[in-house]
Amino acid sequence: TGSVESVLVIRDKRHQENLSGGKETLIPSRFLQGLLPQCLLDEYTFWQDEAIEPRSCQDPNAARWYRRMRGYPDDDDGEHMLFVELLGVGSWQHLQGKNLIDATGLPGRTVQVRRLLKSAVKEDFSRRMVVAKVLETTGMLIPEKEKARNHVNDRSRSKKDQDGGKDKDKKKDVNPYQVGKVCNCDVFHDGNFYPAEITHVHGDGNFSVKMQAGFLMGVVVETSLVFMDKESEKDDITNGKNIWHWTDMDEEEDALWADNDSDDEDEIDDGKDRNKNVLTFHQIDHLDLLLDLTAWNAELCKEKLLEIVHDEPYSQVAALAATLKEVVGKVDQDSEKPDSDEMVLLNLLYAPYSSRLSSLLRTLVRLDNAGQI
Repeated sequence: TGSVESVLVIRDKRHQENLSGGKETLIPSRFLQGLLPQCLLDEYTFWQDEAIEPRSCQDPNAARWYRRMRGYPDDDDGEHMLFVELLGVGSWQHLQGKNLIDATGLPGRTVQVRRLLKSAVKEDFSRRMVVAKVLETTGMLIPEKEKARNHVNDRSRSKKDQDGGKDKDKKKDVNPYQVGKVCNCDVFHDGNFYPAEITHVHGDGNFSVKMQAGFLMGVVVETSLVFMDKESEKDDITNGKNIWHWTDMDEEEDALWADNDSDDEDEIDDGKDRNKNVLTFHQIDHLDLLLDLTAWNAELCKEKLLEIVHDEPYSQVAALAATLKEVVGKVDQDSEKPDSDEMVLLNLLYAPYSSRLSSLLRTLVRLDNAGQI
């Protein structure tokens, strides 16, 4: 069968209703039918965050196929949020183990649904952001890949110093036609060039490129080297050629679109500035390791972090927490984690047959559909 494409609705982490600290992907309720009771699907909209492992779990198999979704109430006055976690349970290599699904006695996946006060989730997120801001500002915590890149750069500089700077005046022959590079492409072979990003190099002088502007934006086309021009890229984009400037536009339209395009570029530049030393979702998700040390007093956590600022940044929250623990000491319990009034959903459909829950279900289904209970 051929590949099936769909549409992903992704909510940026800066969206005011996003309380995860990372990007969220919309999960249509029809994909959750049979997984959650219909009454919850009717009242909540579910967004999947970027989590790839549970925050804390004793079972090493829980991270297999792990997913976490947040159910935001459709009603603006809704008091609660749902956290839905898909967890791996047990292993087929150890069928004699105790950690198996109760209903089947076999390994597999299970679903945990927790209900928390929305106000508590917001407060939790707010305190995490206070700590995240000081970590980003001071550069104490950086992404793992950023630390690795800094390490490589340091080694390169060190080797260059040892060589006495012999290669200082040498210029690298950089191939402008590489995957990820942006150049201009004459897609219609009519002398008009459109900005495009190279997505694949075929090795025979042909390329696959994704168009970056005009009515072809987002379309992937095949082209060859003779129809690609890297030299005119800067001037064409600056002048808006085939982006907002067309031959049949009058001067007033030209000036209006040029002004709007400049605003968009400013927003992109601002976005690049915001992305400097920005914590990853995984790091924000584990900031509770730091807040736990100060009894969830975000200001105290901020104060203690500023006491241990040094030149070598951390990439793992756990390592930073170990250092912070040495300077925090005993903390007066003048603050605590927001009371979430947490409740865990018991799925009556999978209750063991001889249990009281199963007996209760057999009685309740006489009154209503099990999915509405």
